[in-house]
Amino acid sequence: YLFENVSDNTTFLQDFRRQFPVDKFFTWKDIKPFKVTEYLMMHALVYKLSVIKESGMVLPEKTFYVDNLFTFTPMYWVKKMYYLDITFYHYFIGRQDQSVNINNMVKRYDQQLRVMLCMSTAFTMEDLNKLDKPHRKYMLHDLEAKSFLTIFYVMADYNRMGGKQNCFVMHFRIGTQGSNSKELTHPYPVSKNLDELKM
Repeated sequence: YLFENVSDNTTFLQDFRRQFPVDKFFTWKDIKPFKVTEYLMMHALVYKLSVIKESGMVLPEKTFYVDNLFTFTPMYWVKKMYYLDITFYHYFIGRQDQSVNINNMVKRYDQQLRVMLCMSTAFTMEDLNKLDKPHRKYMLHDLEAKSFLTIFYVMADYNRMGGKQNCFVMHFRIGTQGSNSKELTHPYPVSKNLDELKM
């Protein structure tokens, strides 16, 4: 996919030639490791409808950044892939009103946090351990990358507010207050049904 920034006329092209065999079917055992800053985005993939149905994925309504869930949850059921070395998506960025504008992402950190919590509770380690090692390694890599981004936006909002508590900090402290246990309480309610997950 290609990112084109309309504010400064710069472009960024992302391909996956290093990770995937080109123009042929392959499995997880054939892929090479992703770097820390590399992961599949919605702009770079298409699922078979049967995979979407099998995953049972339900996206939270009226929520930004659910593309993170779209690239993560159905991936658990993907067994075979085919890589086309083409610019599949041309994404224009750099407008102030876009949801991916850095300032808007910071202000909407709570929505990214909601998506991250959905991702982190989609599968147990027992579920992931059923996968082949390369498949499991990528799923954990994707989860770690999105976790880092989420923490970045949470802390950016904390700094934007001059160190005042944002809702994540407040819920986290409420969840752990008065507990002598070393195990931290989940700051938000967890549900199998993503529609029931409330902030």
